[in-house]
Formats: sequence, C-alpha cells, structure tokens
Amino acid sequence: MEVLGLLETLEDIIREAKEVPLLKKAMLNQDELLDIVDEIKLKIPEDIKQAKWITEERTRILQEAKKEAEDVVKEAEKRIIQMVDEHEITRQAEEKSFQIIDDAKIQAREISEGTKEYADNKLSEAEKSVLDILSKVQMQEEMLVNILEKLNISYVENTRLVRGLDYYNNSVFEWVSYDSGSPLTFCAGGRYNGLIEELGGEPKPGIGFAMGVERVLDMLDTKIIPKNSDLIYIIHLGEKATECGLLVSQKLRYAGFNVKQDFEHTSIKSQLKRADKQNARFCIIIGENEILLNKVKVKDMHSRNESIIDLDKLVDFLMFYFK
Repeated sequence: MEVLGLLETLEDIIREAKEVPLLKKAMLNQDELLDIVDEIKLKIPEDIKQAKWITEERTRILQEAKKEAEDVVKEAEKRIIQMVDEHEITRQAEEKSFQIIDDAKIQAREISEGTKEYADNKLSEAEKSVLDILSKVQMQEEMLVNILEKLNISYVENTRLVRGLDYYNNSVFEWVSYDSGSPLTFCAGGRYNGLIEELGGEPKPGIGFAMGVERVLDMLDTKIIPKNSDLIYIIHLGEKATECGLLVSQKLRYAGFNVKQDFEHTSIKSQLKRADKQNARFCIIIGENEILLNKVKVKDMHSRNESIIDLDKLVDFLMFYFK
C-alpha cells in the first residue's frame, strides 16, 4: 500500500534528522514533513477503500469457503450415511449368504445321506429279489431234475448252453440223440415267461420248442406210436400229483395210448371242462388220496361213470375198453 510507503519515508526522515545537543531533539524540515503528511491524508481514503474491498472480499471468500466446507461436510455426512447403509446391506447380505450356504450344506448332507440310504435300500431290495429268483430257479431246477430221474430220462447239465433268441429266461434245453454215433440235436427250446406280455398279451409264463420232424421220425420207436386215437386226459391236483401224472402218462404212451396231461394247475372241475372240450374218451384223476392209496380215478367221459383202479392195473383196465 502507498500509505505504508509514505509512513516508512516519514520514519526514515525522523531517524536521519540531526539531534540538538543536550536536548535529545531532532531538527526536522517542517515543510517536507507536512508534504508527506498531506500526501498520506490523500492516500488514506483510497487505501481504506482498498482495505474495505479486501475485507469484504475476505468475508465473501470466507463465506464461500464456509459454504463449500459445509457442503463438503454435508456430502461427507451423506456419503457416510450411505456407506453405513451400504455396509449394513452388505452385512445383512453376507449374513443371508452365509445362512443360505449353511442351509444348502445341511440340505446337501441330508440329500446325500438320503440318497445313500435310498441306494442301500434299493440294493438290499435288488439283492433280496435276486436271491428270491435264484431260490425259485434252483427249486424249479431241482423239481425238473427230480422228474427226469423219476421218468428215467438221462440228462446232462450244461451251464454254457445258449439259445439264439433273446427272450428265453430260466432254463433252455436241447434233446440230443447219439443213435448215429455222433450227437444230433433234434429238438430244442426253453422257457420264456415274458414273451406273451412283450407281444401285447397278459403276463403269463410259457415254454416252447422246435423240432425237426424228419429227424424225429427217423429215430422214433414204433412201439410208442399211439395205436388208438382216442384221447386219455390226465388230471391232477398238487405237485406230487403232477409228478405222478407224468409217470402215468409215460407208462400209458409206452403202452400205445394217446395221452395228454393238463398243466394249468386249476381245479378238477376246470380241468374236466377242458378235457370235455378236447373230446377226451377217459380222464384219469390223481389227487392226494389217490397217491396215498397208489390208485387213480378213471372217469368215462361218455357214460360219466367213475372207477377206482390200482396203478399197476391201469394199462390192463384201459386195454379192455380199447379192444
């Protein structure tokens, strides 16, 4: 500021003035000092204005700075609140995610344990089912072997025997002749319990075979060709009666009779109806009582008369009627 410069000039004049001896007073140029004072007076209003402007500008700057500071503080507070909210949301989200993960782990463990238990149960059921099937197959095999032995039919168990068709199950078989010296298969087949169902029918067990007619005729013993076309129908009730019926059938066929045995395992009445539909001449009925007495019941399908005959006299009894 110019006023300060004038005051400094005034101060320099006073300091440089010569002192009056013994009085400690300076000798100053009055006109020079007054000129400086006048000039100071002229300069002071301008400086005051400038100082006022500076003061006002300072106040304005301070106010703006204060407002800006307040705005910064408000923005900071707002941001802090926002950050707090975001932190709370994040915290809640983290807690929720941890809870979801924990629940998922529990569910996964439960599913894993449940799956293992389910698999174990299924494996146990499958094992039981397989064992049941094997037990039934073994029982059927033992029954078949027992029948073959009782009928005096020689057999060989061949675990490697395989038929070409894929619908066979349980047992397959081949009938082989060694009359020509080398083995000759003239009949083969097997059991196919699921075939009828696969073809659209009701579930029903079945057995089938095929044979070469010419080969059979070449090997056939003329002694067992039926001499009488009249049908003798074997009816039985129970497993033991079935085996007995097979023995009776074989005995009668060797005697030259035309014999058919019922294998439906139904009631005596139902078997008699089937025999009647096939125009059977005689029905031979075998039950538990007949087996115990070693007898059979013979029913004349024409006269409807019934007779109790000893097993060892059955052939002679029938021969009498077919003379």
